[in-house]
Amino acid sequence: MVNLKRISISILIAFWSVSILNIQSAYSQSLNLYTPFTKVSASPGDRIDFQLEVINNSGAIQTSDIQVLGLPEDWSYEIKSGSWTVDRISVKPKDKQSLNFQLHVPLKVNKGTYNIRLQAGSVLPIQVDLTEEGTYRTEFSASQLNVEGAVNSTFTYNADLYNRTADDQVYAFRAEAPPNWGVVFKSNNQQVSSVQIEPNEKASITIEVTPAENTKAGQYEIPITASNGQGLSEIKLEAVVTGSYDIDLSTPTGVLSSNIRAGSTKQLKFEVKNTGSSDLNNVQLSGQAPANWEVSFEPSTIGKIAPGQSQEFLANIKADNKSLSGDYVVDIEARIPEKSTKTTLRVTVKASLFTGWLGLLIILLSIYLIYYLIKKYGRR
Repeated sequence: MVNLKRISISILIAFWSVSILNIQSAYSQSLNLYTPFTKVSASPGDRIDFQLEVINNSGAIQTSDIQVLGLPEDWSYEIKSGSWTVDRISVKPKDKQSLNFQLHVPLKVNKGTYNIRLQAGSVLPIQVDLTEEGTYRTEFSASQLNVEGAVNSTFTYNADLYNRTADDQVYAFRAEAPPNWGVVFKSNNQQVSSVQIEPNEKASITIEVTPAENTKAGQYEIPITASNGQGLSEIKLEAVVTGSYDIDLSTPTGVLSSNIRAGSTKQLKFEVKNTGSSDLNNVQLSGQAPANWEVSFEPSTIGKIAPGQSQEFLANIKADNKSLSGDYVVDIEARIPEKSTKTTLRVTVKASLFTGWLGLLIILLSIYLIYYLIKKYGRR
């Protein structure tokens, strides 16, 4: 005879078990995962950040493990709250918590679409589209490949060397510049001939190029390579040399001294010579003289001087009429925006004719006065 009481208790226990499971399932479904971007495009080696919210819609505290499902081989991830790595989360009733889900795409990966699921109560699908095939390679690039300047200037280029391999790499630099040119590589403001770069990291490289002194104006190509023993990456820099700017300023005879009388004007001939390899345009002439002196030029501006050529001009120097006898300095300057030069003229001031005659007259008057007194009073 069947024990009806035992059967009834078994049915009741089964009913309670199902009810509890339904309640737990309902509670677990009360946690929802949310991110504003569920489909992204990326490249091999990228790190993708998803901002997650875990929302508790129920009236009780909800706790759940956080799982990542369908993660492709060699992919990795981190789930963090601040600096803490999170595997399980509890959320207060009618509240939410923010998390950061960082997905690491490997370097060596096939192009295509990848579907990943995050689970914490509910399931959040995420789709990642890889737009290119992953390969092991090095990227070498410069923000500006062409720089223009004078032959006596330094051409500076800023480059980035990107190690897109899975291993540390040491890259050696080499430049194929014209003869007698200088090429310097710098990393972190230190001169280097090679650099070590960690996987999927890059180094900023400064390249300084100095042309030879006798370089003619023109465009020059400078191939730069970075090699790691397995291969090399190359960029081609261009330097547009506009020539040098140099000025020589003197007199045609090379004599930089003269004399002048106080209050008078002296006209002197000077010569500006272009000793560089570029034209000198709009050469401005100026002078600096002692107080109350005057300096002017004919002409005050020279329009153009070709390389190796010279141009004469006149400097009019007027001394102050109160200048005392002695040596004075007058500075003459020739200037263009790129270059300037200055020469110093020593000027000796002599007494004026009026002062000389006045002095002679005083001497003669003194002699006459002595003669008159001797004659009138005689010797005693």
